[in-house]
Amino acid sequence: MAKPTHKVSPYNAESIRSHQYSTLVAGHYRMNGNYHIKRPAGTHDWLLILTRSGKGRIRHAGGDLVLKPGQLAAFMPETPHNYMTNPDTGRWELLWVHFHPMSNWLQLLDWPVIAPGLRLLDLPGRTQERKKITELFMEMHKVSVSSIPLRNWLSTNILETILIRCHTLAGTSKSAIHPELDNIRTYIHNNLTKSLSLDQLAGESRLSISYLSTLFRQQLHTTPQQYIEHCRMDMAKRLMNFSNRSIKEIAHDVGYGDPLYFSKRFRKNTGYTPQMYRTLPLNIPHSGQKQMKTA
Repeated sequence: MAKPTHKVSPYNAESIRSHQYSTLVAGHYRMNGNYHIKRPAGTHDWLLILTRSGKGRIRHAGGDLVLKPGQLAAFMPETPHNYMTNPDTGRWELLWVHFHPMSNWLQLLDWPVIAPGLRLLDLPGRTQERKKITELFMEMHKVSVSSIPLRNWLSTNILETILIRCHTLAGTSKSAIHPELDNIRTYIHNNLTKSLSLDQLAGESRLSISYLSTLFRQQLHTTPQQYIEHCRMDMAKRLMNFSNRSIKEIAHDVGYGDPLYFSKRFRKNTGYTPQMYRTLPLNIPHSGQKQMKTA
């Protein structure tokens, strides 16, 4: 039997719309000189773009960045998108993924900063590691658009593997988590039912509020409050997927005394009410809209 070839997705300009992703959407394009994406407000998720061949160009506040083969660009949420095929080459083959990271992924995305909200990682040229990361990107796209059971979990696991490998290349000594920050993250994970105010976290860590907030911004690129909510939503989704507890009980389990307020925050984070989320099959992307072809 002939081995199936990897399918490169066609680009559909009509699909470039405002869209919130709750887990992962991936793609693989080979584009010519008329490919240009511009989103002044960015998106509510992260976007990674890996150049496989040709060149791309990103316009940012500080100027232009040419994306060469083996370079990975990362856009943080709400960072303006303005990227295109580099006119010097006239072609660009890119692998991309939109995703909402799990809370423990944030340290894996501590790559060199090019401009506010934009990071860049160079994969070593013509090495086995670069080849492996590229293959993983292609596999992630292949799995994410397949009909195999639990494809969303599988593609998310592949993305986590990519980020771990990239983190190793970025240099763990530079981006190692501060011991006190690591301790306070563990405390947050173990005490989601508590109020977890800044005063309380500062007391537990024996750090000032300002220094604790600085550590979160510098090493996790988020605020303590945003990190706490991220952890709460992660746990709430797991409880809805794997337990029979009521929405009221789950709200309490993750630190929300008011189930209505919990539902409001859950919908803002996922695009679904808790009741809607619970009806979704586990093997499809949990997204507020139909999965779209976009970059």
